Amino acid sequence: MTPLFFIGAALGNTIAIQLGAPVDLMAGLGFIAVFAGATNTPIACTFMGVELFGGGNILYFAVACFTAYYFSGHSGIYHSQRVGVSKINHLNHHTNTTLHEVREKRIKNRKQWLEKSNPTL
Repeated sequence: MTPLFFIGAALGNTIAIQLGAPVDLMAGLGFIAVFAGATNTPIACTFMGVELFGGGNILYFAVACFTAYYFSGHSGIYHSQRVGVSKINHLNHHTNTTLHEVREKRIKNRKQWLEKSNPTL
């Protein structure tokens, strides 16, 4: 988990320098947003941001965490985590399966697609 914290904070720091935004705020946002996307826990990470950095920027914390959560898809660092509600309506077939099962289905579908599109392989 520590590499996720570093990667998020470093990303936030880099973005802050490029945009001229407050470095401490952006590093904090990157810190919690990357972790929210990797763990699929946006509410917990929003509260983690409040606990670590204070409640003055809770709206920014929530937006960063929920955005990262949404765009992370059905993947995460906890492979036994179950998908309770699909993030995308047309992917309801992932509901009540583990992230490991979703990953295995994705790999299988990708291999089938490659075989169909490139029969010489």
